[in-house]
Amino acid sequence: MAKLIQLCTSASLYDGAFDNESGWSAAGMGDVIVTDNNRFIVIDGGYAEDAEQILDILERSSGGARPSVDLWIITHSHVDHYGALMKISEDPALRERVEIKKLCYYFPREFRDRGGKYCNIPAIAKMEQIADATGAEYLCPSLDGEITLDDLKL
Repeated sequence: MAKLIQLCTSASLYDGAFDNESGWSAAGMGDVIVTDNNRFIVIDGGYAEDAEQILDILERSSGGARPSVDLWIITHSHVDHYGALMKISEDPALRERVEIKKLCYYFPREFRDRGGKYCNIPAIAKMEQIADATGAEYLCPSLDGEITLDDLKL
């Protein structure tokens, strides 16, 4: 049976206010799924400062070997979800510690924030840089699409 590891990132330990005046600085999201065959799926990962922590978890879960992430899913374009992945891709020493085979995300270009600004475009550019730096293949999710990895169907 697959195992789910929920990350308690340093950013998620924030205990301040959650409101529009203080900001939403406490998200720091991340999960790791380990299949029965020790294959990895990562969902989000937290802020840039969480990169070491997620790599440590992957290494421990792979028995100390260089982990290979079959699929890294980014749920949406906030930096508290893709920041750790961005940091890993930008730092050669961190990048050497993990292989990332596929990235899965969809940030609609036409999405606008409350002010009318196209807010996903910078995140799309970052994800393209991440794919280039890591050599990961881009997998675009679809409404009725299915991803199978070992005994898991997503």
